[in-house]
Amino acid sequence: MKSLVAMVALSLLAATAHAGNLRIGAGRAVITPAEPMWMAGYASRAEPSSGKLHDLWTKALVFDDGSGVLAAIVTTDLIGISARVAAATAARAESELGIPRERLMITASHTHSGPVARDNLIGMYALDEEQERRIDAFTAALPEHILDALQQAVDTLAPGTLGWGIGHTDFAKNRREYTPNGVINRFNPIGPVDHDVPVLAARNKDGGLVALLFGYACHNTVLSGQELCGDYAGFAQLHLEEAFPGTTALYVEGCGGDQNPLPRRSVALAQLYGDMLGRAVRDVVAGEMTAVDGPITAAYEEIPLPLSPAPSRAELEAQLQDANIYKQRLAKALLKTLDEKGALAETYPYPVQVWRFGSGLQMTALGGEAVADYALRIKTEFPAERQFVIAYANDVCSYIPSLRVLREGGYEGCDSMVYYGFHGPWAAPVETDILACVRHLAGKRAPIDLSNAEATAAHRPLLIAHRGGAVGESTPACSEAAIAAAAIAGYDLVELDLRESKDGEPIVFHDKALAPAVDAVGSVADHTALELAALRFAGTSEPILHFEQAAARCKQEGLGIMLDIKAGQSDDFFRRVIGVLERFELKPASCCINGAPEIREHLAGHVMLTHRDGEAEGGRTFWFGQASQLTADHAKALQAEGILVIPAINTFRYDSATHAEDARNDAERLLDAGVDGFQIDSVYGDYFAQQK
Repeated sequence: MKSLVAMVALSLLAATAHAGNLRIGAGRAVITPAEPMWMAGYASRAEPSSGKLHDLWTKALVFDDGSGVLAAIVTTDLIGISARVAAATAARAESELGIPRERLMITASHTHSGPVARDNLIGMYALDEEQERRIDAFTAALPEHILDALQQAVDTLAPGTLGWGIGHTDFAKNRREYTPNGVINRFNPIGPVDHDVPVLAARNKDGGLVALLFGYACHNTVLSGQELCGDYAGFAQLHLEEAFPGTTALYVEGCGGDQNPLPRRSVALAQLYGDMLGRAVRDVVAGEMTAVDGPITAAYEEIPLPLSPAPSRAELEAQLQDANIYKQRLAKALLKTLDEKGALAETYPYPVQVWRFGSGLQMTALGGEAVADYALRIKTEFPAERQFVIAYANDVCSYIPSLRVLREGGYEGCDSMVYYGFHGPWAAPVETDILACVRHLAGKRAPIDLSNAEATAAHRPLLIAHRGGAVGESTPACSEAAIAAAAIAGYDLVELDLRESKDGEPIVFHDKALAPAVDAVGSVADHTALELAALRFAGTSEPILHFEQAAARCKQEGLGIMLDIKAGQSDDFFRRVIGVLERFELKPASCCINGAPEIREHLAGHVMLTHRDGEAEGGRTFWFGQASQLTADHAKALQAEGILVIPAINTFRYDSATHAEDARNDAERLLDAGVDGFQIDSVYGDYFAQQK
């Protein structure tokens, strides 16, 4: 483990090494078809395109972070990019420009007013031979167009800076309405939405805008006519390029699989939503943006995403007679696959990509039509203010439902799979597998499972931050800033003191009296959770935390929780505590130091409890107590019984004049004894930094 000071110093050194080294370039190429083509997205269309409202583009933003390897984001005004097109493009980008696969992100705006391209939604359309030929030719030319845009961006690389911010606009509406007969495609006012407008602004060394990369989580489906168009996203790009002459505006689609622009179906509305989105971006640019620097850390993986069990040959043959023409087409294609390969696929190679810019911005790119739950979940598990979540990237293979949407069914959960050529819906682990890959690629360590002896041994000595985190002048005890600082400093768990508010809510606060930590009278028990949320720790902007807020931050940072629950709590209080731990999947990574029978009774089976001699325990327990009172022989005897040994080294346990020396002596003695970890005050962090 590195101490907070050491980690900050290393971060500053890394930033210095890359500050001023960033070079940025942008390029573009027209991809508007030269002849009428079948348009993508709607099965109801009966004829090819007839003209255009504006051109369609592929654009590229290239970064040189001084590492010697370029990174590039590609955008396209298309309904999707297939795995085949992405692979062909990536191969050429690496061989011709030296951009490795993990540092090339290829995205689609998902406009439903663009041409059909292989192999996206190809089962939706009834195409004649001429349209098949035009689609094949258009698809074959796409890598060349993308390479043209990339080459322009490389040729224009010049020193520059990046700024990051998040805006807001609200024309996206959840489209999964609940009815007695199931989910239908109609406005759902209570469904989840993501109205963030992430913006990455690239400027030259003189401060002039070079490019604006921005996104929004909403289907690009205002229009359904026969004129080629980028839909609202195309109009938003035009809006920004008119507002900032010489700037390249690049749009990426967020997790909008279950979001529609409502109302819709007119050019005027498409222009209106484009202007709304453009203004949201301009508001961000006009405000104070957060500086973003290198190095760029990139990771890419294709995971075997499991599908539901495949139908039998007999079931497929029966589907050839189905009244639904799309099911007939799919059955015919699947029978051909069965004849050629002997079996249908059980999994699909699903792409996940994560970029991190220095220690700040994280950019996550998911394949397919991911629903809003994914972005909301990522912004819960990682600091929301640093997340740029993109979908429709690297392979638009199908809708990607969350487990909730999968269980609810409907178009996004099941019915759309026929158009994408899959035999059935995804299997239940879809969300779990994707998010596990995101965490892995982001280098995020999951909270340690305290019941797993191998896991705790691998991280020995476990370090637990006393008083809610790494405490300092700007990081008061039990604050979110202290939790974040503990994660940076490399702690494994934080101790959270919980008290019950007047209305029965679990609040993170150490002392019985609010003052002097907070400029307020009374105690936590004298105020409601809402009243407490309005209070700030003295001299800071840090609010008093509800346990749910603290647990969410711990989950984001990969920290476990040591609970210190103050006496006199209600049954509802404990139900809420347990509910929070369940919601953030933190029960295996949590323990409780309290020995009171009523507390142990409520928490038994939910978190790890302290060891009690002569008590029958239902699982692994831990010893917790003052380090000075623990002998090496006792520690080894406890460990021989499978008991986790966690002594506490706190300033209040020692004489103030000799605490540093006494604490060090205890730590050295018990480290030699091989104890499993320590709960420590932040003042001892530098010493323990050398032991991790």
